[in-house]
Amino acid sequence: MIFKQAVHPSCINIQPVTFSDGPCHIELQRALDKIAKSQQKPGDKLTKFYLPNCDKHGFYKAKQCESSLEGQRGRCWCVSSWNGKRILGSSDLTGDSECQQELTH
Repeated sequence: MIFKQAVHPSCINIQPVTFSDGPCHIELQRALDKIAKSQQKPGDKLTKFYLPNCDKHGFYKAKQCESSLEGQRGRCWCVSSWNGKRILGSSDLTGDSECQQELTH
């Protein structure tokens, strides 16, 4: 669960932030939980991981990228906005390339 902190002059209020139940938001929550658990184990170090890029409705944005803590740009690819699966026949994106508008869902 993600928390946001609201600071008021008289108190500090920490409230849970909830995601809508779209498929991307569900996968994002699982990934964040996995990262949080790995941080609690001594010796476990994540350097590359995948956090899905979601739209405000909980579906996948067309361009998804691997995250990296090593300062390198992670690889990117195009997916279906409905299920987050890589679009068949699409190759990894280079540089700041964007995905073409999705033709089928």
